[in-house]
Amino acid sequence: MSFIKTIAPFAQKLSKEYGVLASLIIAQACHESRYGESGLAKKAFNLFGIKGTYNGQAIQMPTWEHYNGKDVTVLANFRKYPSYLESMEDLCKLYVNGVSWDRNKYRGAIDQKDFEKAARAVESAGYATDPYGYANKLLGIYKQANLGQYDTVDGKTPYYVIVPNTAFWQAKALVAAYEKKGYKCQGVSDKVYGPDEKPQKDDPYQFYIHTDLDTAKKLVIELKHKGYSKTFGRSK
Repeated sequence: MSFIKTIAPFAQKLSKEYGVLASLIIAQACHESRYGESGLAKKAFNLFGIKGTYNGQAIQMPTWEHYNGKDVTVLANFRKYPSYLESMEDLCKLYVNGVSWDRNKYRGAIDQKDFEKAARAVESAGYATDPYGYANKLLGIYKQANLGQYDTVDGKTPYYVIVPNTAFWQAKALVAAYEKKGYKCQGVSDKVYGPDEKPQKDDPYQFYIHTDLDTAKKLVIELKHKGYSKTFGRSK
């Protein structure tokens, strides 16, 4: 989507500066501005509906709020920005600095590596008055648009390499081999075991390698050449 591609570099830049997941910033921008098509986004580069003024600039727009179980429409002044970047930075500053009466209000969203936890922290802090599952809506956008690809670790996109439908003994051998090479690995059972059951030699397993996008591409090719034809990569 062109809107996401436009704002993603800004989100990644701000993520490094403020410790807010780029994917969270993007998901909120998509949801709240209707992918840049809202009146606020078009007229004021305001992606998040932040009220007030920005360097003395504001625009008055109607908005809905949820009060006492009812949806009501009100007129309010919203910040008018010179570009998307300043709008996104204001969101990050809100999360880092909190509000005057609670400086730690959004701390749960800072330096969080798990998108869902970050989204639910924002929701539980009372960021949105939407009573219909704000975090779930963000999570839906995150999954649909594969926003995890924009979250970076040391400048690299975190990725999984997954080998499905391996036997227990194969997964165990692969974990040992790739951990010896320095990778973080895990074998995940496809079977639910009872309290007295133990994995059997041919039980179905998935083998995971935790790595980055560039390395994942190479490892997928390597494992397919070794005979694991169903190997694939997936963003975290």
